[in-house]
Amino acid sequence: MIPIKLSSKIINPRRSSGGFTLIELLAAISLTTIVVGAAGFGVVTIMNANAKSESKTQRRVELNRALDYIAEDIRRASDVSSVSSSSSFNGSGTGVLSLIIPNKPNLEYYVRESTSTWIDPNTINRRHSDSSNDNALVDAITEPTSKPTCSDGTLEGANGFYACIINDRTVELYLYGKLGDDSEPYQVTTKVFARSASPSSGS
Repeated sequence: MIPIKLSSKIINPRRSSGGFTLIELLAAISLTTIVVGAAGFGVVTIMNANAKSESKTQRRVELNRALDYIAEDIRRASDVSSVSSSSSFNGSGTGVLSLIIPNKPNLEYYVRESTSTWIDPNTINRRHSDSSNDNALVDAITEPTSKPTCSDGTLEGANGFYACIINDRTVELYLYGKLGDDSEPYQVTTKVFARSASPSSGS
């Protein structure tokens, strides 16, 4: 018979086998979930802020582009005046400017309530005086907290689009655009001279 030698080494049942316990795994998963969730929330917040910033920047660009467009029409005009009280506009719009363009149809600018096609609350429209080619130029026009002052001329307009007609060749334009539900309207303004007017005009 072969003798069996018993080892004198005692195995400790409490000694770790080198793996992770269930509690350690749960703790690691919980911490990872918290870190990833916080990071995801931060990324979403940054993306939303960037989207809002880009939207506001785009609105500013559109307002400045509309102002330049109106100003260019005024530069081509030989006479600038308020719109006749007999004129009527789509959507019960309010007339702001009437422009006589040499060798071109006369133009009228007015502000009206926006439709479902455009961003509220108002649009600036441009049309020929015979009511043809009536088109919205820019939307999201909104009324400012206080209207602009016009000490040198007559203030025309309403609902976020104003023109201070100083004489038949000089106009100050004011546009107020909606950037957000909780922000003050963005204002763009310029002073324009009708280049096509005769030298004696407006004196």
